[in-house]
Amino acid sequence: MKPIFIGGTGSSGTTILRRILASHPLIVSIPLELRIIVDPDGTLDLINAITDFWSPYTFDKAFYRFKRLLELGNSGSYFKKGFAEVLRRLGICPPPYSSLAWGRWFGKNYLKERIKKLENALRIETTNSIWIGSEPWRKVKMYHVAPFPKKEAYKIMSDFFRDLYKKRGEIENKHEATHWVEDTPENLLRFKELKELFPDAKFIHIYRDPRDVVASYRRQRWGRGSIEVITKRVKSILSKWLEIKKELPEDIYLEVCIERLGTSPEKEFERIFNFLRIPAGGDISLLNISKIHVGRWKSELSSKEKSVVIHSFKSLLEIYGYK
Repeated sequence: MKPIFIGGTGSSGTTILRRILASHPLIVSIPLELRIIVDPDGTLDLINAITDFWSPYTFDKAFYRFKRLLELGNSGSYFKKGFAEVLRRLGICPPPYSSLAWGRWFGKNYLKERIKKLENALRIETTNSIWIGSEPWRKVKMYHVAPFPKKEAYKIMSDFFRDLYKKRGEIENKHEATHWVEDTPENLLRFKELKELFPDAKFIHIYRDPRDVVASYRRQRWGRGSIEVITKRVKSILSKWLEIKKELPEDIYLEVCIERLGTSPEKEFERIFNFLRIPAGGDISLLNISKIHVGRWKSELSSKEKSVVIHSFKSLLEIYGYK
């Protein structure tokens, strides 16, 4: 199956677009962000640790963290999700990924078996040893591997995720599925690396009025801060994307405006499916424009805050056609 990666600033419509695409009979997905491909200590970091930045200790640490994240996600449950929320309310960060419950979506036993298969493919050996930078509280053990050619490393890791989504297709009874879609917002900043990992991938940047993005950030636990800090963060993401897309072939990415999706859904989804080379389909009624809160910045930001975002986003507003 071929991957479709959706990316954005966060609070820009990635989840909405993924849900609609996932309702297509030829596209499978899981009902949450996968994250493990592009996040720190994830797949891209692991690939670096077995190729360009390999050393015995770099690999040991990278693989331990990667495997730990996978296992935390696989053992996650709604009980742990509730416990994680209690910790957050106490001002304490819960264990990473423990609330994702990947096993629920890919099959707990299957994911466990596929992680073991990944270890075998990487030809990993272990020793009962320790080094000064070993993670605290872990069992005394070190992972060893020889450096890999990058092409081989990419093939092993891409096969891992293709297999997971193939299994997902079986679970969803979508045996004829040809694509899978993933919507971690930070995909946007890794489209270039993702293209190397998945040469047949397509990429969609879904964007929104950055002033509305700022207003939305303040309602998210991961996006809170002063208006100046939030604005700088959103601007940095969009500015970085403008640099990245200069190096991407124009036929592998598509930019989609969430407001335009709301006003002309049929036309926009025809454009999206033409880009993906998939027959039009999916449940467009899942698009609820009222939940997008178009223009929320006008009522939720003070006059001073409006001045800050308008001044900071001046060039971006022009580039993306917001007046």
